[in-house]
Amino acid sequence: MAIAVLTPDDEREIRFGLTRNCNADGSAFWVIDFTLCQLRNGEMKPRVTVHVTVGEEKSQRAESLAASQALSPAKLSLLENQIADRAASVPKKKAAKDPVLKDLLLRVL
Repeated sequence: MAIAVLTPDDEREIRFGLTRNCNADGSAFWVIDFTLCQLRNGEMKPRVTVHVTVGEEKSQRAESLAASQALSPAKLSLLENQIADRAASVPKKKAAKDPVLKDLLLRVL
């Protein structure tokens, strides 16, 4: 599942995806992929990219969301507002490991 959302101010683009992967032993796991792009010189440029491995306790939710291929209005609002704002406020080099941002992304499930 992959979506791209242009925020209402047209200054940011959010790329959100869920990917199912397999370990060497054949067990499956899910990864949330998030990229926040910001408008610079008339072009959307990536500012922050974060990958979050979904724990087993939320893997069923990830599977359901991927199967639905859609975010609810509440989850879309979470992406556009709290998550995008947090990603924009964290220093670029620290965003990929920011625990608050990772927790917010897991709330999308």
